[in-house]
Amino acid sequence: MMALGGLRVLDRTHVLPGAFCSMLLADMGADVIRIEPPGGEAAGIPAGPIYTVPEALADPHAQARGMVQDLVHPELGALKSLGNPVKMSATPPRLRTPAPARGADTDAILRDLGYADAEVAALRAARVV
Repeated sequence: MMALGGLRVLDRTHVLPGAFCSMLLADMGADVIRIEPPGGEAAGIPAGPIYTVPEALADPHAQARGMVQDLVHPELGALKSLGNPVKMSATPPRLRTPAPARGADTDAILRDLGYADAEVAALRAARVV
């Protein structure tokens, strides 16, 4: 008998984490009964498309909400990025700098964690970072 054999679970969830948990419970032997709303999954469940970055930047809704922002990257030059989805009238969020290149902040983070310069250099020499 499996760990959860004999256990019955009624799954009333409508978002991915709930369905994932139900799958895990079923994998451990539970009898999972999924309860769907009348009309199926599409009934009243908030959802949206999943875009690639170029599609997200070109989306008319994202552009109308001021989500597409122009930034200057030190190596790549001018680029567009998606801004903060939270809009506040008195203090609107604005991207000031692009995301750092991979590893650009590694030394500073390691120093903040208490590593000495020699230790950071040794990690670099060993290709750990």
